[in-house]
Amino acid sequence: MNLVGNSCIASFITKNDLKEEFTNPFVWCLIDFNSMYYLIKNWDKINFLNYEIKLTDNYITIIIDKNVIVKYVHYKLSNDETPIIKDVDVYCKNILKYAEEKYLSRIKRMLEKNEKPTFILANGFNHNLNSVGYYTLAECKAIQDLKSNFMIYMCYDYLKDNILNNGKLKLIQNKIKMNCSGANYNLAKFIYSKF
Repeated sequence: MNLVGNSCIASFITKNDLKEEFTNPFVWCLIDFNSMYYLIKNWDKINFLNYEIKLTDNYITIIIDKNVIVKYVHYKLSNDETPIIKDVDVYCKNILKYAEEKYLSRIKRMLEKNEKPTFILANGFNHNLNSVGYYTLAECKAIQDLKSNFMIYMCYDYLKDNILNNGKLKLIQNKIKMNCSGANYNLAKFIYSKF
């Protein structure tokens, strides 16, 4: 599956539940509402090979086609010559090069497979009302109003379980307690159970 997430939740589903390799660069990242809205609305028109990569606040940001901002908060600058993985973070002196290589290899895989995306929009552990991954009810309604042909799963505490837009939009009320260390994994399993 070509799962595209606004948080690490889609990455957990791909890795732990589907047990597949990552088929796009939208893994272990955060994507703000405006970028995600643009991504869903313009997926078939976006030039994914037109990108800018930069180091911001000790993590990597990639801007795709001048409109989609992807924050790779787990890629961190360090003095390590070769990439070192500690828990979910990757540390490296050449972290820009590492991130770009990962981005390009996953974009290549995505373009070769040419599989329609399925979007997973959910706030994970440590996300709050001011975080990049937490979309407001108004923002969720704006995505709902797109009437996209792509499958979209939205999971937030304020949503009620519902299936809309001819079965292409599934609203899921988040019932997972988000104040424990396994919250992202548990939320991913909960969302996957709704597939």
